[in-house]
Amino acid sequence: MVLLVFFIGSTVNAQVTITKPNLSIFTCSGFPSAYNTLSNIVINEGVNQGSFTVGTNVTLILTAPTNFEFQSGTGTVTVAGSANLSVNPIAVTVSTITITYTSSATNKSDTMTISGLQVRATNMASSGNITRTDGTGIVNSLVNGTTVTNTLTSSSTIPSITTQPVATSVCTNGVTTFSVTATGVSTYQWRKNGVSISAAPYTGFNSSILTVTNPNVSENGASFDVIVSSVTPCPVTSSPAILTVNTLSVAPTSITGTTTICAGGLTTLTLSGGTAGTGALAEWFSGSCGGTSA
Repeated sequence: MVLLVFFIGSTVNAQVTITKPNLSIFTCSGFPSAYNTLSNIVINEGVNQGSFTVGTNVTLILTAPTNFEFQSGTGTVTVAGSANLSVNPIAVTVSTITITYTSSATNKSDTMTISGLQVRATNMASSGNITRTDGTGIVNSLVNGTTVTNTLTSSSTIPSITTQPVATSVCTNGVTTFSVTATGVSTYQWRKNGVSISAAPYTGFNSSILTVTNPNVSENGASFDVIVSSVTPCPVTSSPAILTVNTLSVAPTSITGTTTICAGGLTTLTLSGGTAGTGALAEWFSGSCGGTSA
């Protein structure tokens, strides 16, 4: 008995693997955003080879997702590997990327790299992917509808200050606060005279309420504001508010002068020692302090 085995020649094309980049675009100045560089898109035939079907000047057309666009004329495409692929210069418009290539054989292993693409968000916070939408090239697992990015996202969360800090006053042994009310905020940073605060006599310098405790008289007249930021981040600075620090009075140490006089006579009494605090006036009393006002 003779067993005959026939091998029928055929070409089995492997699927390409695609390295798909991410891109997150943040804008603080509205849309359209600035252009951002997209990391490389890499299409690899891999060890099984033969993913690009033979063809001359065939095309792959990739399309930007809704609410995103490319910078026209920016970007390159290169190939490396076993050299069955060659490419023409890439053609980039605001909405599409056209890659024109020639595949001379299916038994090679090549890598196609798309690099230097500039992408911007156009009119609203959004997400999507660059997708193959057309072209004459036949590439296993890179059919129309296949994405070549993981996710493109855009966001614009700008904080809004609804209540500004207001001026306040405090004695050197007292406590006072500055506060701000804002929406769309993830972080706060209070400042004194334009310099970030991070230590006593202040607490809450990374919150909506700054507390000032026992300030030194040198703090008098200092200007305070707060920078609020969103997750984007998009910093917004509040209006400044002034701190007034009032000094405390120190009682006199003695009174000099003639303290015994005849009825209807005159004498002069003089305070010695002590200091008058902010806005303080001396008031004389007969008997004891708090007695009959003189």
